[in-house]
Amino acid sequence: MGTSAALNSLTRHNTSLFLQTKNSHILVDCNGVCLQRLIGINFDYENLEHIFLTHRHLDHIGALSVLMQQVWLKSCHYKPAGQERTAPLHIYANKETITLVNSLFELFGIYDHPR
Repeated sequence: MGTSAALNSLTRHNTSLFLQTKNSHILVDCNGVCLQRLIGINFDYENLEHIFLTHRHLDHIGALSVLMQQVWLKSCHYKPAGQERTAPLHIYANKETITLVNSLFELFGIYDHPR
C-alpha cells in the first residue's frame, strides 16, 4: 500500500500495510492513499476489522478520519435500515496515538455520525 519513508514520490507513498488472513482484515497505518489502494485491490473496505497505528506521526494516521468517514458512508449511511454495519472496527495504538486520534475524530465530527 506504501513503502516509502516520510517523503512521498510519484511512485512511492508513506508506509501502510494491508494484511488479509482467513479470519481477519488488518490495516497497519493509514497513509494518504490507503483508501485508494484498498479499492485498487478490490477489497471492500467497509469490511475492515482492525487498524493498527504504529505511532502518531501524520504520515501514519493522517488519512484515518477520511477512511472512517468513508467506512461509515458505505456501511451505514447508504445502507437500508437493518442492513447497516454492526461489527466494530477496532483501532489499536499506544496511548499517545489514541489520544491524538480521539482529538482528530472529535475535530472532524466522526463521533457525531449516527450508527
